[in-house]
Amino acid sequence: MNHWIFQDMKYYYWWSIVLLSVNHSVSKFPIGDELFECNCGQSFRSLESWSILFKCSKGSVIRFFNLLEKDDMIVTKTVGKGNRRKHLLTVVKWKEYQEIKTEDRTENEPETEPKTNPTLNPNNKEKNNKNVIKEINKEKFKIPTVLEIELYCKERKNKISAFAFFNFYESKGWKVGNQAMKNWKAAVITWENNQDRKPILSRDETKIPAI
Repeated sequence: MNHWIFQDMKYYYWWSIVLLSVNHSVSKFPIGDELFECNCGQSFRSLESWSILFKCSKGSVIRFFNLLEKDDMIVTKTVGKGNRRKHLLTVVKWKEYQEIKTEDRTENEPETEPKTNPTLNPNNKEKNNKNVIKEINKEKFKIPTVLEIELYCKERKNKISAFAFFNFYESKGWKVGNQAMKNWKAAVITWENNQDRKPILSRDETKIPAI
C-alpha cells in the first residue's frame, strides 16, 4: 500500500488491467510475414488497444508506461512496421507475482515428499511410538470420552480397557504424576507399552457395547 502506484487510483486501476491482460499461457501471433511468441506475463497490443482498455488517450498510455519502465515494473518493445506495429509489453516480476512464498517452499511447487501419518512398524514399535507421541503432543489437550478412547484403542489394536483408562485418570484429575496431562493419546501409548503394570478389564466387566 506504500507503493506509489497505490497512491493514485487511476494508475492503480490501469496497473490492475495490465496484470489481468497479459498472457497466462504461451501463445504466438503473426504480424505481417513474421511470427512472434508471447510468453506468460507478456502482451501484444497496440497503443490504441491499451487506450481503449484504460479509457484514455494514447498520450496518457505512453506517459503511464514510461513511469512503469522507470520503476522497472515493465519492459516494452515495438514489433512490426507501419500500421501493423504492436507493443510487446513484459511485466518484469510476473513469475514472482505468481508465487506465494512459504517458509520452505512456494505454494505452487509440489512437495518433494508426501506427508504421511506415523504408522506402527512391528519390527521397530518403540521408535514408531515415540514418533506418534511427538506428533500428538502438539495437539491441545481435551478430556476424552470413553468412546473416543475405545475407538483410539481399536485403531492401535491394543487390549487396553477404555473404561479402566478413563476411570484411572479421571480419579487423578487427568494428571501424569504431578503434571497436567498434555495428550491422552500419548498416555494410551504409555499404557500400551506397560500393559502388565496397568489394570486391564474385559469388555464384560466394563459393560461397553461392541463398536
